[in-house]
Amino acid sequence: MNLGRDFLDLLSLFNTNGVRYLVAGGYATSVYAVPRYTKDLDIWLEPTEKNAKAILNALDEFGFGSVGLQIEDFTKPDHVVQLGYEPNRIDLLTQLKELDFHTAFARKNVFRLSGIDVSFISPEDLVKNKKAVGRLQDLADVEQILAHHPGSDS
Repeated sequence: MNLGRDFLDLLSLFNTNGVRYLVAGGYATSVYAVPRYTKDLDIWLEPTEKNAKAILNALDEFGFGSVGLQIEDFTKPDHVVQLGYEPNRIDLLTQLKELDFHTAFARKNVFRLSGIDVSFISPEDLVKNKKAVGRLQDLADVEQILAHHPGSDS
């Protein structure tokens, strides 16, 4: 899987700054099933003040320090911060439908991509979220994930 240099650089900065995150969405689907096009990188963030400070530090180092983001942008429930433009857009999410961050974080899978450890949502949690969202692409993703990870539908 190729995340692209910018995405990997950001995730590396998240790791360095101790950000608690999980890659979700299309890129997570590509890890667990067949790679597919996606217009953005979905990153689910733990919505705590401590994590928000770490996120802001990482974003500052990444070059987004001047966009006016604040701690509240990463602690409000069901909030999305979008950075950049498709197909290189980064969506920073504080909530995923039907999931609890702490529970999902405990079940995460870490994959080493281009020398960087990247935390991904588990296939079970990804399936649960995609079923809850229910868009056609999400339901197609569920079929693909289950074809490659049959036990993920629990």
